[in-house]
Parts: sequence; C-alpha cells; structure tokens
Amino acid sequence: MNKLFKSALAGAVVVAALASCAREAQVADNPTYNRADGTVKTQFVLNVSTANTPSTKMSAANTQATTSETFRGMEEVSLMAYELGSNGSHLYDLATLSEAKRSYSLGQLLSTGSISESNSRRVIELALPVGTNTLLFYGKAPKGASSSDAVGSITMNIDEDANNTSFTIDPRMTAENQTIFNETAALVSACLTALSNAGLKEYTAGVDGAAADRDLRYAFYYPVTNEATDVLDVSGMDAAQKAALPANGAAGTGTYAGKTFYIGSVTWPDLGEKYILNNDADPSNDVFMSPLEEILGQAHAELTNIRTMGGGVELRAGSGGALQYLVTDIFQLAQRVSNTTPSFWQGEVAILLARRIIDILSTSFNTSTIPVIYRPLATIKNAVVTNVYGTSLSNFSHVQDIASFPANINLPMGAAILNYTPATKTWAYKTEIPSYGMGGGVSGTALISKYLFPAELVYFGNSPVRVTDDSHETNHYPYTVATWDNDATWATGELAGSTGWTKNGNVKSTTRSVAMQKDINYGTSLLKTTVQYSAATLEDNNAAIQLERFGATEANNTITVADDSFELTGIIIGGAINTVGWNFVNKGSTYDYLVYDGVVENGAISKTVGTESQPVYTLVWDNWNSALADDAQSPVYVALEFTNNAKDFWGHANKVRKGGTFYLTGKLDPAGMTFPTRTATNYSLPPYASDGSTIEASRVFIQDFMTTAKFKIGATSLQHAYVTVPDLRSSEISLGLSVDIVWETGLSFDDVVLGE
Repeated sequence: MNKLFKSALAGAVVVAALASCAREAQVADNPTYNRADGTVKTQFVLNVSTANTPSTKMSAANTQATTSETFRGMEEVSLMAYELGSNGSHLYDLATLSEAKRSYSLGQLLSTGSISESNSRRVIELALPVGTNTLLFYGKAPKGASSSDAVGSITMNIDEDANNTSFTIDPRMTAENQTIFNETAALVSACLTALSNAGLKEYTAGVDGAAADRDLRYAFYYPVTNEATDVLDVSGMDAAQKAALPANGAAGTGTYAGKTFYIGSVTWPDLGEKYILNNDADPSNDVFMSPLEEILGQAHAELTNIRTMGGGVELRAGSGGALQYLVTDIFQLAQRVSNTTPSFWQGEVAILLARRIIDILSTSFNTSTIPVIYRPLATIKNAVVTNVYGTSLSNFSHVQDIASFPANINLPMGAAILNYTPATKTWAYKTEIPSYGMGGGVSGTALISKYLFPAELVYFGNSPVRVTDDSHETNHYPYTVATWDNDATWATGELAGSTGWTKNGNVKSTTRSVAMQKDINYGTSLLKTTVQYSAATLEDNNAAIQLERFGATEANNTITVADDSFELTGIIIGGAINTVGWNFVNKGSTYDYLVYDGVVENGAISKTVGTESQPVYTLVWDNWNSALADDAQSPVYVALEFTNNAKDFWGHANKVRKGGTFYLTGKLDPAGMTFPTRTATNYSLPPYASDGSTIEASRVFIQDFMTTAKFKIGATSLQHAYVTVPDLRSSEISLGLSVDIVWETGLSFDDVVLGE
C-alpha cells in the first residue's frame, strides 16, 4: 500500500444486527429497532491492518511504522453518527452540518496484540440512529507506562460539534519546568558573572558581592624573593597604612616596612578590554600588556565576545555539559598562567589574577578532575549567595540539577543559550533565538515555550456506509484490508453469497447490518530519519575561523570517521504546528513550533560510507498551510542533534568539544514533487475541497503517510555545525544537509547531505 507507515492502519467498521440468521420472506423492522429514540441496536466490527517497526526513539513499535511489530491497541475511541443531506458522502462541510446525531465513547476498543493481519476483527454492540449515512471515528494507541518522549503526548478534545474538536501536542515546558529553567538560569548566570568579573580590587557591597570589606588589590614586592613579607596582606593593614596606599583603581608604588612595593587594582574584564584595543585596526590606542596579561586578556575577550562568521552569529551554548567544558578551559588556562615565572611586574599581577580566577571557579567546580565537575548543588547555591549581592537560597529553591540542564526539563541541550551584555558585564540566558543570529534582522519568537513533544499515534475514519437488511454472523465479514476494500467481497466471498448490500446507503428501521465503506487511517504523519556518511574524511571550519577571528592562515582540521565518531541523539523539526481540528488539519496554530524527538535508542552511525543508521520515527501533524498555494507549500528545516565522540573541531562559529553536543541542519522541500499515489476509493484524505475531494497539495508531512529523509554527513558538513539549536524558521541558516526528494511510502527525502 502507498499509505503512511508502509501498511498504514487501514481498517473499517462494520455494524451488524443482533438478529436471527434466517432470512425473512418479507423485510421487517429490525427487532431491536427502538421507535422512541429512533435507533437500531447493531454490532460494531472494526477491521485493522497493523503496521509497526524496529526500535529507536519513537520506535517503530511505538509508531507502528512497519508490519513487524505488535499492534499497540486502541483506546479513547469515539464514534460520531451523522445524517448528511445526501447518501454516499463523508463529513467535510461544517457550515452545512457539524453536529452529530449521536456520539459514542467506546473507551479501550482494542487491547495490545488483539488483532493482526490475519485476524483483524473486534465486535461490540451499538445502537445507531435511523438516518445515519456517515460515521466519524477517532482513537489513539495506548501509552501504558511509556514516557511522553517515547510515545508522544497530545491532548484530545472530541466534541459532538466537529467545530469544537481539537488535538493539541503538549508543550515540553510546563509551568513547573519554566520555573526550574528560570532559577537554574539565574544560578548559573550568577556563577558565570562572578567568574568573568574576577579581579584584584576592593569589592563593594551591593555591587560586587555580599561582603563590604574585602580588599583584594594586588600588593607585592618585585622581583619576588623568598621573604615572608614579599607579598603583602593588604586586608591586614591598619587604617593608617591603608590610607597611605594609592586610591583604589590606581596603580603605582608605595613603601611598607622600608621596602618599595607595587600596588593597584585590576580585573579580568580590564585585561579583556586591553586585548581588544591592541587587536583592533587602530595602533594608536594600543597599551602595554605583559605576555601573561595578554593570555588572560585574550581568554576574556573570547569568552565574552561572540564573533561574526559569514554574516551570521552563533549563540553561546549554555547547557550543563557545555559549561563544564567552558570552565575546564578557563581553569586549565588560569592554572598555566599561575605556574609561570613572570618577566615583568605586570606578569606577577596576571599570576595573582589567575589565582583569583581559580579561587572563584573552585567554589562551584571540583578541579581535581578534567573536565572539572560540579560541586554538590547545595555548595554551589551557598557560594553564589555568599559572593553575589542580592541573592538568597530562596531564589534557587526549584533548581534540581545543573549538569543535566536543560535535558532534565525535557529540552534539547542546545536550547540553553547564553548571552553576555558588555555594558553591565553580566551573563543571562535567552528564552528566544534571535533570527539575526542566523543572518536575519529581527528578534525571533519565544523559543523555550515552542518546544513540543512528538504527536501520538491517532486514528481517523470518515466514511459513508454500506447497509443491508440481511443479518450475518461475525465471521462472515471481511477480515483483511484487501478483502474489505474489494467491492466484490461484499457480493460474494466471505459474506456467503449475500447480495443485499447497498453501497452509499443509510440506516433504516429495517437495517440489520452496517459497515463503513472507507478505511480507518492514521491521523498523524510520520518522519522516518536515517543518517549515513557520504565521505570517510571530514573537514572542519578551522581555516575560516582563524582567518576571520585572528587573521591567521591555517588549514582545516580533518576527522577520519570511525563507528563511534558521532552519535545521533535527537531530531528537531521546525515549522511545526501544535493544534489540529476534527480533520487533523491546522486549527489556528502558527507554523513556528519545534517538535523535539530526543530519545534515540541506537544513534550509532557506521563509518562505512553509504551505510544507513537505524531509523528513527517521529510522529507529527500534517503541515498543510491553507494560506499558501497548493503547489507552493513551505519547506521544513530539520536539525539533527549529535554527540561528538571524535575530537574537538570548529563548526559554523564555535568550537565543538569532544563529548559536546552539536547540530547539523537540513532542508526538506516539497517543491516540484507530485502528490503520492494512493487508492482514493479506500479513504478520503483531508484537507477537503469544497466538494469533499482531497486537495492534493504536495507538502513535507501528509496525514497517514510516511516521509523518509536519508541524511548524509558530507565532507564539509562539520563546517556548518551549530552548538545551539539554530532558528529553524530562517532561510539563512547554514545548511549541513542537502536533499534529493523521492516519493516512496509518502514523501521521501533520499539524499540529505548535512552541511551543504
């Protein structure tokens, strides 16, 4: 079959009368006909063709993507009986009729494994209203104990009035998670702000910290000797001695105990600003810096200034893991400086500052291992409260874990984005991705709140009915899709020679059996993702980075891929919608949500060029946009999330550390594609035209179809790697994947090269 998930759920509903099998000579009312409420008691028979999969994130089993998995079952089933103006149609015009004659909540209709390809029937009793000529059917697969990450998460609102029916994918950011995000972001930002403002100075209450009398200005004799008094303890001086010192912020010399010493204030930002001045295009503003000062100054400049690459800007990764690598780099650099013998007295200043930097970061990180690791959360909180003015433990009462942030609140690691404000010398987290970061010019949408779980596996049937005044035993009805969809079956075959069926009929008082003519199908669409290498050796972006940042000419670094070089850990689909209506078509949603599928059980990528990874299946809504021309539906940008197990490399604008997370993007574009082949007589696929026919608009995600995307990591893909999730609405993002599109089971993107 050419429908979704290879053999998509293609079932049908039969309603058969509970009556004698003997055919009466003259047709009489069904004995169960209730004149008071105008209903006929019937049997409701569901015919299902199962389809399932191997195992990965939303696994094949969870999405029923292939025929190899056990049927998950069906629950929260609802049936709506309609009497349209004419027989032989399905519901499509809500302006004419939207409210059902009667609705049924059928609960768990099918248990796990209760049906298969060879035995696909389930019978219940119903009383259908006389006049019924159309049935609307909804249901979804049970979740069981599975997580929302594994099977998706939606809120169903099914109403007798189809105008009020909706299906909404649940957001990842609950109110509680938002609070955790805010407080964790505040705690980490305070730590980074204190660290990046480290200095040898007088700390002032209300500005620099909670203590009012910390005097950490440098004061020492140079050259340093082995005498105990060589390094002065300024804080130990009495008032008269302090009064004799140069004013805070001034550098100079003084005398103490008959010896001359150097004294003054310096901060890490001071050295960063000097380094920037010395490396701009204007030599007239250059200032002297000792080699050790220059090392620290460059580190601060690189830490706080995100450089431009190719007209775009990469934002700073702020996940718990990314911060560990960042602080590890700072610690190792400060440690090297502190262990160096200076050539100038200014070098001694740099050594004291490096030690101060180590002191500050050691309050939150254990530096006995590399990379450094977080100290216990309570220790970090107390350190921040002690050193950062205006903070208290109550500010961080909801913080749970920093090391796994923000994955611990259901977000991709690249969703934690840091921003530094030079004017205030402070760090903070962004809750949105500015599109200017990808080459545009305006601020983007609130990103954190736009992350969604995948959709769930839901079912949809919308069909006219077959009716007969004959009654049949349960085992007489067709029990496979092939026989169900064959009109001849209803005249002979499994129906034991019955010829009394009326196609496109309606329920009457004499009706004994009723069947849905068209199949029950999936209400969701499915993305099948695989990844492979198209080159055995990959180049990073080192040459462009070094030239742009430092004016240096260097070659790109190379990585010879191994089986464990990169691991696929997640998929982010941009341009998604969160809410669909009764027909599983967009219902008032904007196209700026992101579906994050973040549990990949086997993300290994074979080093053998052309060998596909295990597939990952992700359920989404149909992305048809009624505001666009049917032949010009929007492309969809997808970001694949990887762990770097190879070595450090330079991506689009930032270094991707070994062990770190990075993203490569691809563009799925339906332009020029032909709508996939389907057996139109078996079901009517939304969206509906004014006459009820299917609008055959080629788009990336089509209800009841599987879109196959074969992503390829090419020789230059890593040059387009991001350390944060890029703005998947922007057409100016640096693509890591190219795509050739082929229709297979639904839309298939067959050659997606990451980074091109």
